[in-house]
Amino acid sequence: MIERLARIASHLHRFRRLLWLFAVAALAVFGTRLVGAQALEGDASAMASLLAFLWALLFLSVGGLFHAVPAHTPDAAWTTRVSIWLRRLGYRLLGVCVIGLAVCVAVLSYQLLRVLWG
Repeated sequence: MIERLARIASHLHRFRRLLWLFAVAALAVFGTRLVGAQALEGDASAMASLLAFLWALLFLSVGGLFHAVPAHTPDAAWTTRVSIWLRRLGYRLLGVCVIGLAVCVAVLSYQLLRVLWG
């Protein structure tokens, strides 16, 4: 699981500036719609910008967290192997949290889009 997330993170890490720009732009759009809107429930551009912001933050977190996952080294000393095992255990726990967060954002996206266009 963490190897796959590390592979995804290596691709996302290249686009981090673009993702930051996308997140800031989405947050700016949401902020302007928040100030000018009477009710956000029916404002499609506000909800779309909020979803874009959440997805950009999710991609940024995956790219930042899993960019430097330590590799297995079977020929190293046992203290090094234990240290790598513990760090990889932490990455596994982070991976479960990120996958759970991605599922939550996907469900939230579905619910908001269903309300807006349903």
